[in-house]
Amino acid sequence: MEFSISQKRLGALVALLAILLAVPLYISLQNTLALRAQLHKDCTLPAEVCPLKPEIPGEYHIAFFILLLIFASGAYLFLTATEPQKLSMMNMRELRKRAKSLSGDEKNIYDILLQSDGMLFQNELVDKSGLNKVKVTRVLDKLEGRGLIERKRRGMGNVVIVKHAQPAPPTGNSS
Repeated sequence: MEFSISQKRLGALVALLAILLAVPLYISLQNTLALRAQLHKDCTLPAEVCPLKPEIPGEYHIAFFILLLIFASGAYLFLTATEPQKLSMMNMRELRKRAKSLSGDEKNIYDILLQSDGMLFQNELVDKSGLNKVKVTRVLDKLEGRGLIERKRRGMGNVVIVKHAQPAPPTGNSS
């Protein structure tokens, strides 16, 4: 089971975590300052040397700085996240028109990809199509040239991905 989260959501979660951690830290700081002020009332030492003078302790400066860095990291992740490009309706129509114009081996391989939820390893495509590796590679080159598919390297092989998100219904010309 694989868990994945988008960069934008991760950034939002990190920034929110920093804010949530800052709240109890701020409350603790206010309590510390109030306690020091109360204790310093009865102190006879000069303010410069009194360890209980009501000023923000150094640890709080460090803690707030770390929270600021965490918040900035989350904001950076959130703001620089790029969402996957969604195909416009015009591009979808164009891709469907190109897919309808396919014939022969191109149509057969494209249909196999659609029936496999739009994604398949290239070596599985060779097995399912009954064509040899060279022929499948040439057909995929043509389909990729038409913008209908893309190949991504995965280990020692390629994953072939159909470019549009919604597969067309099967055409009945598959093997």
